[in-house]
Amino acid sequence: MRITMLENEYWWGGIVNLGETLPYDKDSDCELDLGTIKLALDQSAPLFVSSKGRYIWSDKPFRIRFWHGEIRIRSDYPVELNSDGKNLRDACLNAARDKYTLPSRVPDRLFFEKPQYNTWIELNVNSSQEKVLEYAENIISHGMPAGILMIDAGWQICFGNWEFRKDTFPEPEKMIKRLHELGFTVMLWTMAVVDPEAPDYEKLKAQKLLLQDADGNTADRWWWAGRTALLDLSNPSAVQWYKSQLDYLQEKYGVDGFKFDGGDAYFFDEDDASFIKGCEQDQIAYYEELGKLYPFHEFRCGWKGGGKPYVHRLQDKMHTWEGEGLNQIIPHSLLQGLTGNFYHCPDMLGGGVFNDLFETSFDEELFIRWTQASALCPMIQFSLAPWRVLSQEGFRIVERMYRLHQEMAPFILELAGKAAASGEPIMRPMAYEFPEEGMERILDQYMLGSRVMAAPVMRKGAVSREVVLPGGMWKAEDGTLYEGGRTIHVEAGLERLPYFIKIG
Repeated sequence: MRITMLENEYWWGGIVNLGETLPYDKDSDCELDLGTIKLALDQSAPLFVSSKGRYIWSDKPFRIRFWHGEIRIRSDYPVELNSDGKNLRDACLNAARDKYTLPSRVPDRLFFEKPQYNTWIELNVNSSQEKVLEYAENIISHGMPAGILMIDAGWQICFGNWEFRKDTFPEPEKMIKRLHELGFTVMLWTMAVVDPEAPDYEKLKAQKLLLQDADGNTADRWWWAGRTALLDLSNPSAVQWYKSQLDYLQEKYGVDGFKFDGGDAYFFDEDDASFIKGCEQDQIAYYEELGKLYPFHEFRCGWKGGGKPYVHRLQDKMHTWEGEGLNQIIPHSLLQGLTGNFYHCPDMLGGGVFNDLFETSFDEELFIRWTQASALCPMIQFSLAPWRVLSQEGFRIVERMYRLHQEMAPFILELAGKAAASGEPIMRPMAYEFPEEGMERILDQYMLGSRVMAAPVMRKGAVSREVVLPGGMWKAEDGTLYEGGRTIHVEAGLERLPYFIKIG
């Protein structure tokens, strides 16, 4: 299939983790194979949407190349080009109408209204009952609001044994009871992997509930914690076993929900002998289908989200300004929305890759700017304790930002409801709202709905920035009025997040 690009046409879609390389245009020369998406470390979709109102869709993965004004597609399955629209909004809404099953419901409002807290960067795998409680108590004692607290990896005996370690979590019932008393909703890290040391490993292996490779042997796959076996979630019996473990944690300990980590495409091979034969992406979708049974859930990986009421967090970012750091937060978040993953959360503030960078080269300015860039996103998540690493003034700035997010929560929830009903993203590229103003290449500003525009500072050392104002009248957060249709220069010291309300 070959498609000729239209004049001044731009395309978004495919792999969220490549968001900063988009949009693709007549000068692009790149190829993506959605069937072997080893780069898809977060969400992906067989969908591309155009600034000229067109969309490309298939029910299955396909190979696509943007090559000097032409789009070339190879697939063993039907691929559809729809040309019914005129602009990016039309393309997104038409794709949602034609290809999504919109649920008319959204994730629990707590995800939007309160900060999320994850223990990963602050405690890593050396977590313990004492440290988790200390972390939670410090959140409250420093005046931060209770929200959703995620206890990340390190709490369980081994992977596949969903029981707390008695040496580090001697009384998990009391811990979770105390967390509830403090006002937290508690989620536990989990992943669909099973170590040979797990009590049910041999039983699962004998019943072929673990993924098998092409030779019919239990697949042995690498991930960041080593090598392990994977549950074959195409098998209903494997799903039921996994669910029984999670239900046990809820019934015995009062756990409210789960962070469903992993599910990456690189875990799977095309020739795996799964219970239901399919592609790597199918296993990701089975994972999501299980996870959605729990109202409090979080996914990092997803396939063909299509408006479903899933909470998706971005791939872990580095504590850096460029590369795989702050620079990716806005373009990746925008691509989440354009591909139907509406209820999205940026990565943990300051970055979610655990390494010694935080201890040896922690950058307070970066952490503050990261918080500002995330403040008007649908959700916001802490891990590194800001009261521990920031100066008093820095902490005050961060506090203002999460309070701003809380103030905006009713508006964000209103937008979430509209997303569930119509398929319109909560967080939108400038070109989505202003299709005739040449804003397709703007990656450091974004719209929250149709009337709030955020323009955070994204460069180290900057105390001002240029802001492209669309036509109309705009009121800045400091009360200054601006006539749009031009680029303005705004002062933006470390304490300021420039944002604007459209008033006419």
